[in-house]
Amino acid sequence: MGLPEDISLRVMAAALVHDAGECKTGDIPTPFKKELRHHFGPSFEALLAKYDPIPQLLGLPPTVVVILKCADYLDSLLFLDENRVGRHADAVFQDIWNCANRYFSEQGDVGSHAAQLYHEIRNAEYEI
Repeated sequence: MGLPEDISLRVMAAALVHDAGECKTGDIPTPFKKELRHHFGPSFEALLAKYDPIPQLLGLPPTVVVILKCADYLDSLLFLDENRVGRHADAVFQDIWNCANRYFSEQGDVGSHAAQLYHEIRNAEYEI
């Protein structure tokens, strides 16, 4: 069972521009975001949401927003798996890994599937 066409187009649009808010905030490094969340809590999240209203503007169902967030975490983790070099990259990976696992564990079946998908992709062997 697929999504209705209008929702499918909105999901694709959200996936393509999901980091557009970074035009205003910049690409805040994950360790610094962690510190800002620790010090400012919900007010920091509200600030980020102000500049990243894509899911709300597109009227996506909450489950679809969760799927997009899981996909964003998977993309980050898989990119770092392939490209990380050095202690800083290891620390960034670990932080994202911890955040992703926490998020996945809070999202029920969708989060469980995302975690399983990460392990399957990570352990897959590819021939080019």
